[in-house]
Amino acid sequence: MVKCQTNRDLLSAYMIDTMPAETAEVVERHLAGCPECRAWHLEAAELAAELRAEWDNEALFEPFPELTDAIMADIDQLSEHAVAAEVIPLSTKTWQRRLAWIHYGVAAGLTLLLFQFGIFEQWGNGINEMNLKLADTVEVWAKQSSEQ
Repeated sequence: MVKCQTNRDLLSAYMIDTMPAETAEVVERHLAGCPECRAWHLEAAELAAELRAEWDNEALFEPFPELTDAIMADIDQLSEHAVAAEVIPLSTKTWQRRLAWIHYGVAAGLTLLLFQFGIFEQWGNGINEMNLKLADTVEVWAKQSSEQ
C-alpha cells in the first residue's frame, strides 16, 4: 500500500509530464501491474479533462455589464462631488525647522539604539584603556628622563 500511495503522489507530475524519464518508467510499471492505481489514474485524468474543458469555456470570463455600468455611474457621481485638495506650500524656514527636528529625532533614536547595544560603554572602556596606557607611557618616559 505504501508503494501505491507513493505512486499516487507522483501521478500529478506524471500526468503533466514533469518528471524524469526513469521515474516515469517506474510509475508506468506500477500502473501496469496495479488495477487500483490504474483506476485512480483514469479517474484523475477524466477529472483533469473536465477541468480543462471548463477552463476553456469563455462564458466564465464574460464581463458583467450591469455591474460595470453601476460601478462607472458611482465613479461619475463621486467625481462630480469631489473637492480638489488644497495644497499649502511650506515656507523655506518652516521646512528647514521641520528637517532639523527630523534630524534631531533620528540622531536621538540612533543614540538610544547605541546605548541599548552598549556601544558607548565599549567606547568608554576603550578610552579608559588608552588613558591607562598613556599614563604608563608617561611614567616610563618620566622614569627614563629622571635616570638621565
